[in-house]
Amino acid sequence: MIRNFLFHRVTPKRDRLWDPMDVKLFERCIKYITKNYKVALIEDVVFSNKLYTKNEYATVMFDDGYKDNIEYAADILYKYKCKASFYVVTNCIEKNIPTWTNILEHIFQYTNISDIDLSFDFLTEDLKVKKLLTREERINYIIKLKPFLKKISQENRTLVIDKVIQTFTDLKIPELMMNWNDLKELKNAGYYILIL
Repeated sequence: MIRNFLFHRVTPKRDRLWDPMDVKLFERCIKYITKNYKVALIEDVVFSNKLYTKNEYATVMFDDGYKDNIEYAADILYKYKCKASFYVVTNCIEKNIPTWTNILEHIFQYTNISDIDLSFDFLTEDLKVKKLLTREERINYIIKLKPFLKKISQENRTLVIDKVIQTFTDLKIPELMMNWNDLKELKNAGYYILIL
């Protein structure tokens, strides 16, 4: 067992529902990690016969493939000579769309549309809403909906997500993901990339 530090987003931009790590805090974390541990790639740890001791080694990983990983985090990793693995979602990279959780959070925070029909028989009664009048109501709703959607089949989850996207047409899905050139740049800089 060794310590694993997992990151998603690193940016100075704030987000009420899923606040990313601030850049200055991220740098303090990486400085601390590299000062107190030998940083190894998790892939090397898993596939090696070498014995990695708990208090001596750590790994650093990033999940999903957000653009801010290369805009903010990569320079800090390079500055501290910190190895890291980036696990990216192919669909998110190909289409430059964030994960479904981030899409829903964005839509429910920023839409101005209040009517939606989510009367699917697989949803609980409190999630079968017709009207969400205020931003606060929408935020409270997505806080309940998201964990529920994680527990149901992908087919049913996709039905809800598609309905939300088709209903709330007053805003654009944010382009938050890296592209293939960004990933190539990270790979060429010596970072490990795993495409899921």
